Amino acid sequence: SIDAETIASLKYYFQAKWSLNTNNTIIVHANGADFPYTAQQLRESPTLNAIVDRAWIILQFSFAFAFIIVTGVMTLIMRYFRKKGEEQTADCLVRGTRIATPDALAAQLKKDKNISTFSLDGLHLLPNNFEVRHIYMGGSTGTGKTVMIRKLLRWIRDRGDKAVIYDKGCTFVSRFYNPAT
Repeated sequence: SIDAETIASLKYYFQAKWSLNTNNTIIVHANGADFPYTAQQLRESPTLNAIVDRAWIILQFSFAFAFIIVTGVMTLIMRYFRKKGEEQTADCLVRGTRIATPDALAAQLKKDKNISTFSLDGLHLLPNNFEVRHIYMGGSTGTGKTVMIRKLLRWIRDRGDKAVIYDKGCTFVSRFYNPAT
């Protein structure tokens, strides 16, 4: 470690080193006495140079140790904040629509015991009482929207229920219109 004597020695060394005049007198206080030395004598002193070299090595080791400790602590802090950030920005469904494969959707509905008896090509993809809630069927021409509606209307008719349909293009009138009901 660096003690008070080492710090005083470093002070005298740097006074001598930074002195422009090598014959400049520097007063060294040691053991309660004052000793006059020239800057040149202090620069060339093997004892003083050994103290400076030892202090320099201690300083280097201290810096390296502090660097390793700070790097380790900062790495741990960065990992902690990265993990917290990933947790906070992770996709988390609060409510609303999810995109799922037909099999995953059917499995989830079956697990929740909320599966409808309506099946679309053998797959039960809709929850109970879906017909009294909103349902969206979208897609380009030829993707099966009309086929889906026809199957839904047949299922409603087979249950003995009625449906009110606004059929602007008269697509469903020929098959499903019943003037008696």
